[in-house]
Amino acid sequence: MGQEELASALGVSQAEVSRKENGITSIDLEQLVIIATVLKVSVGELIGGPDQTTLPRTG
Repeated sequence: MGQEELASALGVSQAEVSRKENGITSIDLEQLVIIATVLKVSVGELIGGPDQTTLPRTG
């Protein structure tokens, strides 16, 4: 997927996608979920963590 397609899915400019890729601006949670959905991966996979659909219970 190219920057233009991702920009369209996020509702931002291609330049904004480039800034996010280069760490100049950050990705908010809503955008992270959209990216995961578009790429058909979990948010955990995007951030390098385990693929969990539920949070572990505490206490």
